[in-house]
This record gives sequence, structure tokens and C-alpha cells, in this order.
Amino acid sequence: MIHVAALTAASDLPVSVDMENGYGSDPQSAATAVRRAAEAGAVGGSIEDWDPSGRLYDLDHAVARIEAAAEAAHSLKFPFTLTARAENHIRGNPDLDDTIERLRAYEAAGADVLYAPGLRAAEDIRAVCAALTKPVNVLALLPAPCVSVVTSVCCTAARRSRTGLAEPAAWVMTRRRQGRILVTSSAASFQPLPGLATYGATKAFLTSFSQALAAELRPLGVSVSCLAPGFTVKVEGGFRPRPSWLWSTSEGVARAAVEGLLAGRSFIVPGLPWKMVAALAPRMPRFVVRQIATAVGRRMVERRDR
Repeated sequence: MIHVAALTAASDLPVSVDMENGYGSDPQSAATAVRRAAEAGAVGGSIEDWDPSGRLYDLDHAVARIEAAAEAAHSLKFPFTLTARAENHIRGNPDLDDTIERLRAYEAAGADVLYAPGLRAAEDIRAVCAALTKPVNVLALLPAPCVSVVTSVCCTAARRSRTGLAEPAAWVMTRRRQGRILVTSSAASFQPLPGLATYGATKAFLTSFSQALAAELRPLGVSVSCLAPGFTVKVEGGFRPRPSWLWSTSEGVARAAVEGLLAGRSFIVPGLPWKMVAALAPRMPRFVVRQIATAVGRRMVERRDR
């Protein structure tokens, strides 16, 4: 845990630790790992169901380890986010049904976040999210579903994950009475987006959530900023579908995010065209906004499916 202490001392950001097998195979060794990670300054960590001797733990034993780790995590004096990992897909056993059975059992055992590294297909991610009620973490391996597919897998999953991450961060920052939280939403949150309905609804939730959180935490010394970029290309000079003036670069968006975060702005919209959209959309008749958004959404879907 020396490395954990060094990391937490070097950063104001919350630190989550990959605790792997803990301090051993028995349940109490998993609980000890949680307590020592917390003592070193971490606010989260993961316990996996892989035995370093070269096998997956039997389900009953794996559940007992998560139960002990969850009891230790939830007995702490601050929120500690426990992630339970099902290692099937990266340990030569890509059995989705067994993975879901394990994750359900770990959820019932008290895990806060569920994680099955190695899921590659969007339909597998959807199946896992549909089977669980708590946040799901995804490791993006290549070839992997594009970000938009993963984001739109389940609006509820995105909501659970973002709010779950904000809680331990806010807890640490409010104790210090200082800190900044950046929530990444999208210009898609400004209006209904037919054709990309789930994506737009997810982003609308994040925008509303971040603005409410900003009002709640401001008196406690913590600022919350919502970043809502429009169309973005990765590099300067990259291909920009027409009209090109609607597109920003990822570098420009990142710069605007940092500047807005440091300035304490609650709503950050990079680019003049999108600032105008953000200002005008709430003031226009809803049927007009919906018709414009329908046309834009249809074009985006057609371009995506080519």
C-alpha cells in the first residue's frame, strides 16, 4: 500500500485501487485489503475472483470474499466504492451466462460496482447491464464497440455509473471544503434527438444532474462544471463533415474544459455555434426544436450507418 499512499498524497483526485486477490484467498484477506487501501487514502478498490494459482474461485467462495470485502468497505467512516470483478473473459472462460451469474451474486453480496473485463460485443455489454441494477464498468479492448455504442447501451447504466463516481469524489472534497468536479455531457442534451434518443436522454440527465449537484455543493466549497461539447474531431485538420464550422477539435474542447473548470463555471459549452444553440434552444417553441433536431439526428444516423 506504499504506492497507494504515494498516489493519494500526490493528487487531490479520488483514487481507486486494483486490489486483485487482496492479501490472500480467504475472505478476511479480501477485507484486510479494503481496510488497508482505505487507510492509505483510497476511496475505492476492486476484488477479483481469480486465484493466482491459476483458476477461477468457485462461486460460493468468490461470493464469501466479496461479502467480507463489502462489510469492511461499508463499515468505514467514508464512502468506499467496492468493485467486484468477474475474470471469466480474460482468463480463458468467455462464458457470458456464468459471468452474469457471478456478477449478480456479487451485487447481492454488497458490491457497489460490477466489472467483467474482456467484454467486446455491444450485445454482451447490454446483457450484463440489463441483468444488474448497480453500475457496470467496461474495459475497452480492441476491437471493441465504439464509444457511442457503449454510451447508448443503457441510459440507466450511464446514470448509475456517473452518480456512483460523483459520490466518493464529492465526499472527499466537501471534507476539505475545496475541489472541482467536471461532468462530461454533450450538446445533445439541449433538445430531443430523434434517431439517437437514448444517447440524447442520457446526456440530458447528466446536464441536469451536474447543475443540481453544483447548487448543492457550492456552499460547501466545491464547484461542479458541466462540459457540453458539440461535434468534435480528434485532431486539428481532421475530416469535418459539412458544415465544417460546427466542428471543434478535441484539443480545443479540452482547453475550454480546463479553463471553465478553473474559473468555476457551472456550464461549459465550447465553440460559438454551440453557445448559440445552448442559448436559443430553451427559448424556441418545442415543436420547432424537435423538427430541427429530427433532421440533424437523421443525418447523423445515416452518416454513422454508411
